[in-house]
Amino acid sequence: MSSLLIWLDNTILTATFETLADPVRGLGASHAQLQWATGSYTLVFATSMFTSGALGDRFGHRTVLAMGMVIFVGSSVWAAYAGDDGQLIAARAAMGAGSALIMPAAMAVLMWTFSGAARATAIGISSASAGVGIAAGPLLTGVLLDHFW
Repeated sequence: MSSLLIWLDNTILTATFETLADPVRGLGASHAQLQWATGSYTLVFATSMFTSGALGDRFGHRTVLAMGMVIFVGSSVWAAYAGDDGQLIAARAAMGAGSALIMPAAMAVLMWTFSGAARATAIGISSASAGVGIAAGPLLTGVLLDHFW
């Protein structure tokens, strides 16, 4: 579920760039601001992964996974209702922090929970859910923009 949400949300953002750049229907974001909306997530995610893994070792991977999911979902709601480009960029950075907590913890939980053939199946399902999220994101974006934007 966590892998599906992360990839689904990332593909949703890239499919909404045209709407976000529109000054009437969207936020009127410039190309640089849209780049920061994408880059702030990646920057925080990449720089926080190692620390997040250590937090999982220290406080428990399930606890860190749950905390990451709460941060990620809350930040996604914040991004969906962002009133300007600055809020969108900040929400995306917070989503990167949530994702950084989720990814190492989710893999650790899989490694601790499953063994043998069941572990391979669990990793396969996790990887497949990422693919489903990547494929479903643009489709879901179209539905959401048509009905709710």
